[in-house]
Amino acid sequence: PGAVTDANGEYVELYNKGTGTYNLQGLILKDNGTDSHTISSSLIITPGNYIVLCRNSNSSENGNFTCDYDCSSFVLTNSGDEVILEMQNGTVIDEVWYNDTDWSVASGVSMSLDPSKFDAALNDDPANWCESTSTFGDGDKGTPGIANDDCGLLTCGCDNGTYNYTCG
Repeated sequence: PGAVTDANGEYVELYNKGTGTYNLQGLILKDNGTDSHTISSSLIITPGNYIVLCRNSNSSENGNFTCDYDCSSFVLTNSGDEVILEMQNGTVIDEVWYNDTDWSVASGVSMSLDPSKFDAALNDDPANWCESTSTFGDGDKGTPGIANDDCGLLTCGCDNGTYNYTCG
């Protein structure tokens, strides 16, 4: 964040691209080091919707956005870190590892996964992410709780196995 401190304005957004409804209670948000937070209360994510996990749920302090769940013990390092969501038995649901060499990490600008790349494998590629362009709350850029900004990536396909490609 740029409008507020890291301790107040960081968030991680989860999106349910599936058809099922899930209760995230008991899932663990962690990095590959010492940060870890177990979701301790019922937190329901329905198909096609977002959940915002944040370090500070007080909107008057966090940059003026709505947080669905406060996980103040999970800290994002600006120069590089990991965001790992796993079950209590250690099964990793998804993870993203970032660094300041391959990923653009600017103050006051959230990273946005292109909506066409919502996939556990595709979200590992820094080329599928871009800096958010939408402004929210107190002036930072991001889309907490709503659709991500489009990164302008082309989606191409082959026409019936021939070499006629279409992009759009």
